[in-house]
Amino acid sequence: MTFVYKTQKNTLTYYNELYTEKNLYWLHLNLASLLKIHKDCKQKNIPFIVLYFPMLYKLKDDYPFKTIHTFMKNFFKENNIDYIDLFDYFFGMNERELWVHPKDKHPNNKANSFVAEKTAKYLISLYLGKR
Repeated sequence: MTFVYKTQKNTLTYYNELYTEKNLYWLHLNLASLLKIHKDCKQKNIPFIVLYFPMLYKLKDDYPFKTIHTFMKNFFKENNIDYIDLFDYFFGMNERELWVHPKDKHPNNKANSFVAEKTAKYLISLYLGKR
């Protein structure tokens, strides 16, 4: 049990520290890449929307990556980048039902279908609302 707890703690620390001064190079590189893609799309009149996927872990009030989502929301807003924070859609769901496997916490078909449905509704409302 101690091993599992340490692994979870190390994983949480790792992901949270990616968005701090400890990883400025990585963070700058990734944010600069997003800005370049956004700029290129804008120049070519191609819609650009970021789907920001949560870690499928503790999808409740005690979600341990809230600060990362807040950081990214601020980045998207400051740079006029359309985005969907999918945590808002997944909030309150049982993450175990969304994993490929207990040892592989990537989204399964149920999670991906859910994202596709929510994204389609968002895009329809966004683009049909502009007519």
